[in-house]
Amino acid sequence: MKTYALVMAGGRGERLWPLSREDRPKPFLPLFEGKTLLEATLERLAPLVPPERTLLAVRRDQEAVARPYADGIRLLLEPLGRDTAGAVLLGVAEALKEGAERLLVLPADHYVGDDGRPWPPCWRRRRRVLWWPWA
Repeated sequence: MKTYALVMAGGRGERLWPLSREDRPKPFLPLFEGKTLLEATLERLAPLVPPERTLLAVRRDQEAVARPYADGIRLLLEPLGRDTAGAVLLGVAEALKEGAERLLVLPADHYVGDDGRPWPPCWRRRRRVLWWPWA
């Protein structure tokens, strides 16, 4: 199955103000061991979806800050910031044009730690649901 991933990294930079700003929202701040949340998200995603099938959605005015992270990854520029629904719609449209059979959607502004423990059974089932094919 041809799986694509959409990483949403735009935003208005309001929640961690004054650290984050409109031109540098939370996913682009080096908050954990010098890494940005976007870098951590892309690292977690790398074993699951190849870079050529990874889409990075940001607002058009954030292209300059996002470009360094888009090595081998397609950058989707939202013409207008329309929050999560707009970014997902843009990603779905692009993935369908490419013939994707499923799409994994990830926010890049969440911290996901790894404590080395296996996922509990309920989360393993939930992860399968996230990979459910569209058709």
